[in-house]
Amino acid sequence: MKALVPCYVVLRCVVVLLAIAGPVWGEPMGAVANPAEVVAVTQQSYDKEVVKSPQPVLIHFWAPWAGPCRLQAPALAEVAKQYRGRVKFGKIDVDASPKLTEQFKVTDVPTLILLEGGKETLRVKGLQSKEKLAELLDKKFPGKSP
Repeated sequence: MKALVPCYVVLRCVVVLLAIAGPVWGEPMGAVANPAEVVAVTQQSYDKEVVKSPQPVLIHFWAPWAGPCRLQAPALAEVAKQYRGRVKFGKIDVDASPKLTEQFKVTDVPTLILLEGGKETLRVKGLQSKEKLAELLDKKFPGKSP
């Protein structure tokens, strides 16, 4: 019995391998799409892009080497299109911006944090479907669904 590998372990390995392969076969490992709807935020651009934003900002803390982060990006991009003009979407590479990662006490990736006026109002850890993301935003901003 010890020789049998539980199904969830096999499934997780398949998900990680697919994430590494990229959404399109042949895409370089570590590459993650950066649609115009999701702004790359750095330590230098944080005040301009997040603190001074007139809109709430949903930040995706991610890492290019993490399979779940690679899987989160397409769902986030789709939701960003739906909420364009009402919620700003950004992403912070935890390796490239360690001070921001530490400031927000991010220990897991992906982590999504909603900021309003630079203040955290919502945090979710782990891979989220586009439906779950839309549900969270609809709960936070009732009556403003796309």
